[in-house]
Amino acid sequence: MSVHPPSIWVLRDDRAGHNAQSHGLAHRFGVPYSIKPIEYNRFARLPNVFIGKSLRGLTESSKALIVPPWPKLVIAAGRRIVPVAEYIKKQSPETILLQLMWPGHVEPFDLIIAPKHDHPPQDPRIITTVGALHAVTDSILDMEAEKLHPICATLPRPIILVLVGGNSKHGTFERSDIHRLLDLSELLAGSNGSLFISTSRRSPSFVESICKERITCPYHLYKWGSKEANPYPGMLKLADAIVVTGDSISMSSEACYSGKPVYLFNPVSLESDKHRDFQNSLLGEGYAKALTPNASLEWKPEKRLDEINRIVSLIKSRKSK
Repeated sequence: MSVHPPSIWVLRDDRAGHNAQSHGLAHRFGVPYSIKPIEYNRFARLPNVFIGKSLRGLTESSKALIVPPWPKLVIAAGRRIVPVAEYIKKQSPETILLQLMWPGHVEPFDLIIAPKHDHPPQDPRIITTVGALHAVTDSILDMEAEKLHPICATLPRPIILVLVGGNSKHGTFERSDIHRLLDLSELLAGSNGSLFISTSRRSPSFVESICKERITCPYHLYKWGSKEANPYPGMLKLADAIVVTGDSISMSSEACYSGKPVYLFNPVSLESDKHRDFQNSLLGEGYAKALTPNASLEWKPEKRLDEINRIVSLIKSRKSK
């Protein structure tokens, strides 16, 4: 599979989680790549079957970017962008289509990287992963950690990073869920430790007030959307352990990449079959433990979840055959 510069395109739309996966994979190839910003029009709301292998769902400015010379490799993520990738393949059959996440069908993709919890069919063109790919690297963690030393200097160790997800189509975070999450996290920190709490886009607004009324140990709260620079990547490096809510597959995957002890908190109201399968994979393969009153910082994972390097190695080995 030949991937020489400048013949890699990354199709980037408005889904931040998808883009992180695409950029993360493209970056690991170690060669320059071109980003093609994708903006959708009203037709993109239609099911893909009505759009077909076309650019019908794109704005005119985006259509103007999808023109020859065609690349050797296109990296795309998510079902919404599938018609664009298929259009490119129709114009240039030699172009290799690498799709991240299960698109619902195998043809015309040359390689599909899909999480196990999506239960894709068995096919030689499909490589399954535990969780989601991401753009986090060791160099990013080191660089971001340097910025946070002043904050961490004010927090006694052990520092427990608490990553709070939130409401989704599968359910909502109740106040009782946040109370229990914070209580168990503080218990894990022990009598001498502290918490570093980071909320996300989906987190309920009452997290801050519950922190103020509930937490008795030293803590720092980052509210998603605040003017404060997002400390999340740096804390993956600096924390002594990480608690993450199981509704976020991306945050859970990135937490397990850190190599730190990771504890999953999973309210039943937010659980779906796919999330349950994903969490069972993390627990069963030793990447994480369940957050319980008996959770201990003495446990350390034997390995970290580094699926993106494994995937790049597999792709390169296929190329050499």
